Amino acid sequence: MDKRETLLLLETLRKKDFSSLKISLLRASNLLFNYIQEVKELNPIIKEREVYIETLLIKIAAAQNSINSLVNPSILDVNNKKASIIDYASILILTRSIFETYLTLEYLFLSDVEDDELEFRFKLWRMSGFMVRQNTIGENPLFTEKLTREKIEIDKTKREIISSKYYGQIKKMKNRLETYGIARIISWTQLIEKSRLRTKLFVGFYQLYSNYAHSEFISVIQLNEFGINSDSKNSIEMINSALFCNRLLIYSALYSLQKRYSYSDAIISNFDEKTKFEIDFWFGMATD
Repeated sequence: MDKRETLLLLETLRKKDFSSLKISLLRASNLLFNYIQEVKELNPIIKEREVYIETLLIKIAAAQNSINSLVNPSILDVNNKKASIIDYASILILTRSIFETYLTLEYLFLSDVEDDELEFRFKLWRMSGFMVRQNTIGENPLFTEKLTREKIEIDKTKREIISSKYYGQIKKMKNRLETYGIARIISWTQLIEKSRLRTKLFVGFYQLYSNYAHSEFISVIQLNEFGINSDSKNSIEMINSALFCNRLLIYSALYSLQKRYSYSDAIISNFDEKTKFEIDFWFGMATD
């Protein structure tokens, strides 16, 4: 891009009005789906655990695709009157899901630590998931064989975790490891603090969206005050913050994948200049 094109793009990127953000997030989710498809077609040689990168990215892209639909007002017929509403609370809950999925992606695959420590984290995460399934499915005969296999895998992985040089990180949580598993060694807020993300900005975002997921009083009182009418200025501002946050997270994921994996670099390097500029720009906005 020449200087004039760059300046025009910068002006477009800086816009924070509702319509511009909607268009930008539609582009971001499409870009992420395209990246996922490019990886499938390339079929690179990866570690066994890294197949879950694709799954996490699909989760982010699908959640954002749902948000792209939710930001368009729904028209309801209430007592023969037309009501235009936006379910902004669900948008914030989905944004929290995107947030946690991004943090999981960085924690398991993109953190700047030794590969064997990433492997240790992955084993904890995977084992914890299997343990949850053991407890939630119970003795359903349809899943007996699957649960039996996974129970063997849990016991095997637990022995590997205990014998790992990183076991000292969780030794004090031994009871929790035995009973529930440990999906993450540290909390979501601590993950933000240790991540590449700008801490002051994203901790505030995450705490706000978590309140909506748990129906805390602040979320209920704000729903009561703001309402769900599509012309509510407060509702639109809340949605704008979520869209802005998600745009930063999606482009940060792409940037980090490009720097971490050579196959990602090969894919993203072939993107058009505008897209590559956007990835760099939003990663710079998201990080310290």
